Amino acid sequence: QLRKCSQEIINFVEEKLDEYNVGVPLKIELKNGLDYKVSSNPFLSKLKNMLTKKFNGRCIMSRKLFTRDKQTGKEVYRMTLLFEELPFKVGDIILDRGDEVKVMKIGDKIVVKDEKTGKNYFLNR
Repeated sequence: QLRKCSQEIINFVEEKLDEYNVGVPLKIELKNGLDYKVSSNPFLSKLKNMLTKKFNGRCIMSRKLFTRDKQTGKEVYRMTLLFEELPFKVGDIILDRGDEVKVMKIGDKIVVKDEKTGKNYFLNR
């Protein structure tokens, strides 16, 4: 899932899909981004690392139990990767509820530090 992403990020993802020879049986265009149905869970882990190193945004990976393999008995999971491009980066000072805050960390959650009080908290988005 790509949300609020520039064309540069979309092109990067499509290049990597071709480079790693990953099947994409379905591509859905939404008003705020794109959804790709991808046939390789290990590729999603690699893509997460590539996106976070190259682009400014938050990346959330989750998994959901899909089924159990009948031959091996192992659980099979369906993975989901969400990448959302952010208009700010670590170190930027932004406004949150009228207060100036400094972006400290971008991950699953965004950690900011209030410039007045010096307290860290999670940015609600």
